[in-house]
Amino acid sequence: MVQEKNYLNLDSKIDENRKKLEDMISRHDSINHDEILLISQQLDELITLFYRERKEKEK
Repeated sequence: MVQEKNYLNLDSKIDENRKKLEDMISRHDSINHDEILLISQQLDELITLFYRERKEKEK
C-alpha cells in the first residue's frame, strides 16, 4: 500500500514537472518547442518504464 502511494506520488511529480517544462517552453519564442516537448515526452516515458519495471521486480 505504501509503495503504491509512492508510485502515485511519483506520477504526480513527473506530470507536474512536465507541465512546468511545457509552460516554460511556451514563454520563450527562441526555443525549439517541438524538440523540447519531444524530449520531455520521451523522458516521461522512460521514467514511467523504469518504475514499472522496478515495481515488477519487487513482486
